[in-house]
Amino acid sequence: DTAQADSAILANAVSQGVRLSRKLPAGVTLSMSSDTNTSIPPYTQFSGAGFTWFNAEQISLRAGVPITVILYEGVIRRVTLNGLGTNLQAWVSPERDFTVSDQHVQVSVNSAVLYKTFEGLWNYPQVVGAGTQQQAFADRTLGDGRLLIQFGSQGYGAIPGVNDLVEILYAVTQGDSLNSAVLVGAAATATGYPTVTAEFTSNPTGGASQRNSVAYKNFGTGTFGTFSSGITKSQYKAMVT
Repeated sequence: DTAQADSAILANAVSQGVRLSRKLPAGVTLSMSSDTNTSIPPYTQFSGAGFTWFNAEQISLRAGVPITVILYEGVIRRVTLNGLGTNLQAWVSPERDFTVSDQHVQVSVNSAVLYKTFEGLWNYPQVVGAGTQQQAFADRTLGDGRLLIQFGSQGYGAIPGVNDLVEILYAVTQGDSLNSAVLVGAAATATGYPTVTAEFTSNPTGGASQRNSVAYKNFGTGTFGTFSSGITKSQYKAMVT
């Protein structure tokens, strides 16, 4: 354990545990163009070479001007639900076996995208104001590989109300399975954008299965809140000594 500060409110001893990772999707480059000026929002689904792809960032196309873009392998899942208006809300994906992307998860409340943290939510108060205060959610992984989304508690993170619409986007990916695929020259299309054409200019790289837990040794286990009884750095040192 490590106590990180001399202020008890900030210094709960944080366990140097592990954070289970999931998968990373393989990425490819494509030459993309459109007959009209077109904007493609993030997490739009593409098809090409027998696989499914998505864009992590918005793509802006000018008519007749090809550009190079990066797409990632994976199927986008979109979940909408209403908040509960209570503390300790959470959501767990139905997919297990570490098939959800470790990076491509987006959560919004009433169309406002929440900040994503891989740690606890204790320094993300939901009070709207100046400074670094912002709405947030915690991205975690259960032992069986399912995505776990945690909202907030007692003012920390985000607490969606019963009239709030929560939208969760995440990608289910094959990880490193496509790293050896040969796709250069194949065509791709964007779902819902018939004027857009694309061609693969590279083969997939970067896909990865769940990482060894040792890689996450220094990620703290984290909690939703801090408490006035938290152990301070000096107290911790004294006890260890």
